[in-house]
Amino acid sequence: MPTKISPREILALAFFSLLAIFVFAGKAVSPDLHHSTATILDAIVFFLALAIGWIIQGILSRADYQRGLKDYALSAYRRVTDISDSVARMKSEAHQEILQHPESVPPVLHVIDALADELGNTVRSAIVDWADVIGDDIDTLHRLDQAQRMQLRALHNLEPPSDSSTASETLRRLEQEIETLRGNLPTSLRTAIDLEGDMLPREGRLSPLVLRSLRATIRDTSSVRLMVRSFSPLTSHVVSAITRAAPYSFRIDVAAGSEFLIIKAPSRLDAEEFGVVVNAFDDMGVYDKDYHATLLSVLPVLWNAGMGGMSSNHIIQYSAFDGPAPQEDHFFIKISIPEERRSDLLEYDPSPPDAPG
Repeated sequence: MPTKISPREILALAFFSLLAIFVFAGKAVSPDLHHSTATILDAIVFFLALAIGWIIQGILSRADYQRGLKDYALSAYRRVTDISDSVARMKSEAHQEILQHPESVPPVLHVIDALADELGNTVRSAIVDWADVIGDDIDTLHRLDQAQRMQLRALHNLEPPSDSSTASETLRRLEQEIETLRGNLPTSLRTAIDLEGDMLPREGRLSPLVLRSLRATIRDTSSVRLMVRSFSPLTSHVVSAITRAAPYSFRIDVAAGSEFLIIKAPSRLDAEEFGVVVNAFDDMGVYDKDYHATLLSVLPVLWNAGMGGMSSNHIIQYSAFDGPAPQEDHFFIKISIPEERRSDLLEYDPSPPDAPG
């Protein structure tokens, strides 16, 4: 927040400065002034200097106060957003449970859902209270969040452009916009964002390590091969059922802070589930959610929306059974990447070769 200098302060500074210049000029052009006159002029200059210094000191003190207030506001805003995230997670869990079990849901969940709404309103009011102090930074954060969401939607191909060159250009533009917006944030907010991004549990994000590996595989084989840990022993009957069910659907399950990408038969919400995708980069320190987010940004997924906008029955197009894996009760599925999708992925490179995963 820039320091505002009032018109009165500007006029006072201009008046005292011009008066001081006039007095200095008078002494310079009249070296033979009487001693008492010179003393009076020196006294006037002294008091003018005091007045100018007093005004400048007031402006600087206000600037220091505003900087301290901004630092405090940024700290308060970070804590308020932490509370907002916790409230959002609480409401999401309660709302999901209510939707899944509308007839047997405990009444307390409805209370929690209503309380989450009230807490959300309180959080929004707290953010508005600081808008005068850090409004520009809040606006930058919102624009950064929007740009990151647009980047994720583009990578997931939820809004496929008409040609691959447009897709790659859009991704590059979003990447540049994100870097510019990050650079406009105060150091404390930028550092907080980086630290929060590495705290677990958190939302999934793109892993450059996984993305580079997937792109290399697609370049060589035009496909992606995933290992799946079967929920059942791989008898001939189970293998036959898995083979017939292709192309597969999936759902994401979260339990005890861990995320699982479950492969299932398509067409129905209660369809048979075959197994969970194995994180091929687990021994390299890649977070499960990052692996899943990156994987789903690459695969040709047909995203479907169920009743009430709830996500359901997402189809991994061109997926098929690809034989058992060496590990017991594990199998492979192979997903062919169509030409248009392959061109988009291979043309766009979001990170330098040595970027961390």
